[in-house]
Amino acid sequence: MQEIFATDGDVRRICDFFGIGIDAAMRYTLALAKADPDTDSEW
Repeated sequence: MQEIFATDGDVRRICDFFGIGIDAAMRYTLALAKADPDTDSEW
């Protein structure tokens, strides 16, 4: 999770770093956006 915060949710960098697909990276990024009350996300 720290890597997602460190990259500001940059899905491409997360994919490259962990070797996962875009769908998986988006799932993690969106889950963290929901958990972070400081984001402007409406998800």
